[in-house]
Amino acid sequence: MKYLIAILTVTTSCLCATPTSIEELKQQFPPSKEFDHTPEMLSISQKMLEGIPQGALSAHVDEVQGQPFQKALTLDIKKPGDSPWAVRIKFHEQHTWKPGETGMLAFFSRPLATQNPYGSSSLLIQYRPEWKDWRGHLQRDLFLTKKWKLIMFPFEVKLDAKGTPSCVIQFFFGGVAPQTIQLADLHVFSYGTKTPLAKLPQSDTYYPGIEPDAPWRKQARERIRKIRTAKLQLTIKDAQGKPIPNAKVHIKLKRHKFGFGAAVRSEEMAGKQTSQQRKKQYAQILNRTCSKITPTNAMKWRLYPSMKNKLEELLDWCQKNDITVRGHVLIWPGFARLPDGYNLHKKDPAAFRKDLVKHIKEYTSLYPDAFKEWDVMNEPYTEHEFMDLLGKEVVLEWFRAAHSPKYLSYINDYGILTGNNAEHVKNYHGWIKYLIENNAPFDGIGFQGH
Repeated sequence: MKYLIAILTVTTSCLCATPTSIEELKQQFPPSKEFDHTPEMLSISQKMLEGIPQGALSAHVDEVQGQPFQKALTLDIKKPGDSPWAVRIKFHEQHTWKPGETGMLAFFSRPLATQNPYGSSSLLIQYRPEWKDWRGHLQRDLFLTKKWKLIMFPFEVKLDAKGTPSCVIQFFFGGVAPQTIQLADLHVFSYGTKTPLAKLPQSDTYYPGIEPDAPWRKQARERIRKIRTAKLQLTIKDAQGKPIPNAKVHIKLKRHKFGFGAAVRSEEMAGKQTSQQRKKQYAQILNRTCSKITPTNAMKWRLYPSMKNKLEELLDWCQKNDITVRGHVLIWPGFARLPDGYNLHKKDPAAFRKDLVKHIKEYTSLYPDAFKEWDVMNEPYTEHEFMDLLGKEVVLEWFRAAHSPKYLSYINDYGILTGNNAEHVKNYHGWIKYLIENNAPFDGIGFQGH
């Protein structure tokens, strides 16, 4: 008698349970280098608390029971301020990362108290080279559950630190409600290039209201029923026009009436540098997922001349595939956003003011049938040099110059729905209120995200 023997091979990573301690994490995913910041954390060094406004935060160390660590840093954030960057603690280490390497930021955390109306605590975490550049290896928002949890944030290094010999971990507590948080067992691990990012464990995403029975879900379903659905009655007839009783009908949604979209890179859809296979793959994804798109950079004043040919190919594709296009952006009010070599704002501010209106008229006329929406003014919180030079009321001129029945006009900014920056949000509210009070014609409010 012959026997058939089946051999089942299972990779080691599949057999590993999610780590619940730093030691388990190290055993399952042995690092090539380890940086333990726990002693620095528990010493509450002045370097760690450097730059915190007086009275904004108090820190002390508490004993902990029943956890794989014995002590924790307790942070009472009394005055968070308006900006996410207003209150922070930081840790330093000597290490230079190379592009392609993977790493892990890991620590324990739990909330003790919060004045947030949703009952959640939150913070922003950043790990980056210790340089002036805002970019880093890792930046994550974190909402905390009620119990101690091992937080694991893996990352892959994309930036070349150019020899910067040190890194900094920053925990930001600003821009949210006062809260008390505990942190413990802070580590950074380097895996070099031997462990792919996809194999490293990662903490589950949490946010207030993620629960399946969260109250907002019932309210949202009811709004969808009222606002975005309607009754449909079909009469199926034969070739002679007579109704067919009990006819079976199969309906397939071709395109959602509600606008779903994304910012897309024109070069992925057009140009000689991109292969036909790549263009086809990108087009298939867009057609499957989007009913509207925004060319990411192609309509920006200083970039349009170099991207014109690629843009026109993209616009032609959108027209053939019934995809709405949003123009971004008419006025991005920072001098660095002007075309290379442009200096009218330095020589003649009055002429510069007129040229901005001319630019709006010109760009909205380039493709009069292509764009159904336009971002008229973009990011006024961080980019306001035009208004500083010409006066606040110049913004009203821009919206009046852009007004047209052919498309919808928007004000746009980022960091409004996320980022914990109350000052940023307040500034945006202020501009919206100013436009409304002065009867500026605009149709919508943009909440930019990436």
